[in-house]
Amino acid sequence: MEHPFLITIALVLLNGCLNDIQLKQVYNAEGKIQPKLIEPLKFAKLTIKSLDEVEDISVLFDARIDAGYDKDEPILFMRLKEDDPESYINTETANDYLAAIKKGAFPMTTADIAVSSFFVEVVPVLVFLKKSKPSKQSLLYEDLMDISISVFPWSGSDERKQIEDDSAAGLTVGDYLKKGLITEVSRESPNKIGFKTHYAKDVIKHGQEVIITELSRGDYDGDGFEDSMISISTYYLEGSGRDYYSHIVTRSEVQSVMKIEQFIIPKSK
Repeated sequence: MEHPFLITIALVLLNGCLNDIQLKQVYNAEGKIQPKLIEPLKFAKLTIKSLDEVEDISVLFDARIDAGYDKDEPILFMRLKEDDPESYINTETANDYLAAIKKGAFPMTTADIAVSSFFVEVVPVLVFLKKSKPSKQSLLYEDLMDISISVFPWSGSDERKQIEDDSAAGLTVGDYLKKGLITEVSRESPNKIGFKTHYAKDVIKHGQEVIITELSRGDYDGDGFEDSMISISTYYLEGSGRDYYSHIVTRSEVQSVMKIEQFIIPKSK
């Protein structure tokens, strides 16, 4: 017969593990967590702030995206050939963007990359939400400061090793801020955080400003757990270099830390 004292200890330990998981949950609902927008989707003729405003998200794939152009002006930033300015493809909608990618077009100049930022904030979100299902649970962060430091860029093998080792150790953006390796830059939206990096040896040469924005949530991979789509914008402190990417953040009960992967937009509609 098992000793009652040992059974009590086992129950306490088990309850402690369950409580630890629950504390890390954004939502601990018995029902389902519906996919949702975090940041508004900006189109030329409308702005979508909630999925409640949309009956069929597929319709938005044909809406002209607000990229700061006049309504009758073509949006030219996706190009087929680097040495051929005549190879630009007019790209106004999400479907246009997906078709351009399928043809092998991409932004090739600093100005083109700047325009692409408007599409990075919209097209991946539409693709993500169209596929996403309601989530049964969420183990994601409650605050963007708790996101893994793996979202930060690196320059050279030393920085790469530092970021990878710290990511594996579970360090977050907040941890790097406390260590003084990054400096916070204020942002207007509560769904955005911004920083300047200092972990490079040569800050003037390699320093960057990084802006992390949470765009939407939903169960994208079908495992029942809530996933998040974020965008990461990087600006070099010296020069005009910049990059814009979308990433998927996932975490299930078998993951001790969140997993962050670049979101590759499929080449077909």
